[in-house]
Amino acid sequence: MKRADLRGGGVETIHAGRSIKADLLRLDLGDGPIVVKDFGEKSWWVRILGRLQIWTEQRAYRRLDGVEGIPRFLGRVDAHALAIEHIDGTPLGTLPGRARDGAARFARLDKIVAAIHARGVVHWDLRARRNVLIRPDGEIFIVDFAGAMSLRPGGLPHRVLFRWFRSADHSALLKWKEILDAGPWTAEEAAFVERHRRLRRWWIFNRKGGGQ
Repeated sequence: MKRADLRGGGVETIHAGRSIKADLLRLDLGDGPIVVKDFGEKSWWVRILGRLQIWTEQRAYRRLDGVEGIPRFLGRVDAHALAIEHIDGTPLGTLPGRARDGAARFARLDKIVAAIHARGVVHWDLRARRNVLIRPDGEIFIVDFAGAMSLRPGGLPHRVLFRWFRSADHSALLKWKEILDAGPWTAEEAAFVERHRRLRRWWIFNRKGGGQ
């Protein structure tokens, strides 16, 4: 895939990113719809930031290749854009009746996050409700790894830091447990959430991702 493909008549803008956010494009080159995250039309300084985001996200997607519930990574267009499988889904957090079968949906989400962590990846923005999609067939997907942290399992940074880093995802999962009405928190879970809430005041995880 080349940048020239993004200038064809069949390209649809799903979301025009504001400020430092990427544009999300949808197109079909003959093998089904794909989504492209693109910084190529942004100002020069946003393109510089975008290069880092594209590198971070493609690194995470490559580590997660084959994990169920993660869109297939289709490659980089160039330094400013990447392509992934299009997921025909709705943000789970805004779905009417999202708590129906909430326990089963939460169990599926929890399983996906566990698989992500097993590959050495922390999402870091699971609180944003737009980042968890549900397809009409009920399958759940996690998207948007632009802020992800990827550490090689078994390496020194992973052994020292990963347990601490992944607590952000665990806190977000417990928020999803509440959103999906998947049962009350245990005493241990409630204590963890309270500890994490205090720490978030000082952590980079304290983001306005729409999942507050």
